[in-house]
Amino acid sequence: MTPRINEVTKVDMVLTELIKPKNKVPEELVRKAEELLTKYKADNWGQDDVTEDPIGGTDEGSNGGPIGQAASAAQPIISVIQVPADNDPIFGLNGIMHGIVTDRTGKGTVYRIRADLPRKSPKVYGDNGIHLGSWYPFQICALFWGAHGARMGGIAGSVATGAWSIVVAGTYEDLDTDNGNTLYYSGSNSHDNTNPRQAAPPSQGTKALHASYRTQNPVRVLRSGGSFNSRHRNPHLPSCGLRYDGLYRVVGYRQRLNKKGGLYDQFKLERLEGQTPLSELERNFPTTEQ
Repeated sequence: MTPRINEVTKVDMVLTELIKPKNKVPEELVRKAEELLTKYKADNWGQDDVTEDPIGGTDEGSNGGPIGQAASAAQPIISVIQVPADNDPIFGLNGIMHGIVTDRTGKGTVYRIRADLPRKSPKVYGDNGIHLGSWYPFQICALFWGAHGARMGGIAGSVATGAWSIVVAGTYEDLDTDNGNTLYYSGSNSHDNTNPRQAAPPSQGTKALHASYRTQNPVRVLRSGGSFNSRHRNPHLPSCGLRYDGLYRVVGYRQRLNKKGGLYDQFKLERLEGQTPLSELERNFPTTEQ
């Protein structure tokens, strides 16, 4: 896990001390420390990353929605987690919820990523080995498989090199326009501004999309099925869950007025050619079994 900002100095010091010959640390541990130090420095200690998750962190409840802020470190946390069997039809090796575990904490059941399994990094531009039409029942599943880089946020990526992935849903139909192969996608917090002459300071997610326009790195686009009304307004959304619909490129942006009369940044994305037609993905995924 990438260290948080206030932990970077401590981790850097520990790893640096481990690799000093005078400390006579076993060679295997020195090698691992060197690998970690090289990785963290190459990633700028994660400081350019955007996940757009709420502060404090949340996981997904049994309905796929947020269940609130993480408990304070001063409060005891009692978790009852049962690791599923490999042949479990839902959570097992071949199940649609593989990599996820149920955590019965407090009053409800929460889905969490399994700590005992390696998860795929989403920090890749391109398909990241994700097949077109891949379907996920919840966003946390897409996070485990490296399709998207945030448990709840719609934008994941780097403010320096661009978004790795975005999620299109029916939440912002007054801001976004989904024409299938062409998307008009708003930056984060676009509802909030009331100034008609100047857009609000860009969020990290908005900065990542601006970086995508500069670098022209492709963006993975996932569509998320929501309420019946959302799917009625946007026929490109899946009937439920999230579907990977392919690679898009940010080809431009413009400023628009929201319902409050405030300016916001809207980005134009176009689907790259040579991929399975979107209409075919919409027709076949999710399957009846899914």
